[in-house]
Amino acid sequence: ISRYDTDFTLHWKEGLMAELAAQPTSVQSVYAWYTEDKLHVNRRYQRKLVWTLEEKQRLIESILKKYPVPAILIAEREQESGTYEIIDGLQRLHAIVSFIETAFLTLDGKMFNLEFFPTAKSRATEGAFVAGAAEQQLSQKEVSTLLDYALALSIMRNATEDEINDVFGRINTYGHRLSDQERRQAGIQTDFADMVRQIACTLRGDASTEVLPLRSMPSISVDLPKARHGYMVKAEETFWVA
Repeated sequence: ISRYDTDFTLHWKEGLMAELAAQPTSVQSVYAWYTEDKLHVNRRYQRKLVWTLEEKQRLIESILKKYPVPAILIAEREQESGTYEIIDGLQRLHAIVSFIETAFLTLDGKMFNLEFFPTAKSRATEGAFVAGAAEQQLSQKEVSTLLDYALALSIMRNATEDEINDVFGRINTYGHRLSDQERRQAGIQTDFADMVRQIACTLRGDASTEVLPLRSMPSISVDLPKARHGYMVKAEETFWVA
């Protein structure tokens, strides 16, 4: 998808139109959306959290070095409330917010310093997350660099479900980022398909609403024995392993 500095119109199919607005957004602003539950994930087509620790660390390293990172695409769902559905960039967004909430260290062993970001520190104090501890922490300058970093964000407005499905399918055709089966199931919206998804979620132990806030993704994601990200679904306890 091409991105420009001004709004333009995408014609994905005859008779369907959606506006795409390029809107560079700071990490600090994205974290605010996250804490206000304005970033949503649609389980009908989105994966769970699957990035390895190293992938998360390399993303944070790129941001701290002010390197460009891949663009993030979201769709405006409710204009009045300012909520968005993540189309492309789920793993990146969660890696960023979880690093801010001290879930992991950088490649050189540094933890995010909550003292220099009162918003996150207040959330830890209120019990929204458990603050980690480490011998080394980011400096005030490094914290500012991360929070001020402008993510390449694009927002689809006035998009229909068909357009979102179409865009998601096109994005995940490039480079075969999803398996064939994942792409097939993402676009199916029938009573039977919904029933299969619900049964599968029940068997796996990750049942939830179809659309849920980004902050709830750890509760339905699988914690692999060697990774130990702190996700709620333990791999060794799943139906498939048993």
